Amino acid sequence: MNNTARINDFDLPINAEVCFSTYKNKFSKQIRKSQLQTLRRFVQILKRVMEPDEQIFLTVKGRFPKLQGLSFLGIIATGFLGYYIYSDLNNRCVLIFTNKRILHFPTTTSFSPRGSIAQIRYGDIEHLNFPSFFGRKLVLKYKSGKEERFHRIPPKEFQKLRTILPSLLAKATMSEMKGRHSICPKCTTSLAKGTVSCPHCKLQFKDEKHAVRFSILFPGGGYFYTKRPVLGLLGAITEVFLIIAIISGLIAGLSGICNGKVPLSELADAWSGAILAVLFLVFKKSISVWYTKNYVSECIPARRPEATSQSSK
Repeated sequence: MNNTARINDFDLPINAEVCFSTYKNKFSKQIRKSQLQTLRRFVQILKRVMEPDEQIFLTVKGRFPKLQGLSFLGIIATGFLGYYIYSDLNNRCVLIFTNKRILHFPTTTSFSPRGSIAQIRYGDIEHLNFPSFFGRKLVLKYKSGKEERFHRIPPKEFQKLRTILPSLLAKATMSEMKGRHSICPKCTTSLAKGTVSCPHCKLQFKDEKHAVRFSILFPGGGYFYTKRPVLGLLGAITEVFLIIAIISGLIAGLSGICNGKVPLSELADAWSGAILAVLFLVFKKSISVWYTKNYVSECIPARRPEATSQSSK
């Protein structure tokens, strides 16, 4: 019996017995509908990157936090509540589990693909854990020694992963990468961190130099460059407000000096306000640079692979 279903609209190799069932292996129409809704946005990119004899077992929505240092700076800049909202909007992802690997897609706030892809070969996972005390997490420790955590796994998918993942790891062999790594969304070549051009198909990716430049020169520029418009808008509003505060403080101080009628205490207040705004703006820019440099390491395509293919014809 062939348990791989190719949905007419998708034409993807979906293992229906696994993908559309509960953790007790009972078929569920609700799960089928939810799985297909998630997959719908990834059809074209999956058709390019799926390997021969590869089958889709499960799709999972989650959150993928960045480096701890970045999280600490984010908490300082926005507070715990602000960082929680910020992290929820910014770090959404979709994990697609197949019979061969885990495909990691960073996504927008609506769980649509941003364009970059990473993969995790099951043989590269040294140990996995499913802590649930402070929220459902998938913790992966790689054979490279690095550990990563995917947060806020939905309950049904969490139960299903605990059932199917251990058996997938038991049959796998280790790859040269020994952990999660980016792949080219056009030709699936494995990419080193910070690659600016695919060595095989020459697809261009966003680069650190432009990310830093846009972060420094334009309000929210680094976030817009790395395809994070919501963060770009929030960052731009904050930075514009600080720039206005700096200009207002400078104008007040200069006009007071020119007129000679403003008390020294008021001049000091005007200048100190401007100086504080400058310091906070520098701090805000530093965080933006640090974040966007980290996002660029995901190998974000400068153009959609489909558009690149069409222009080369």
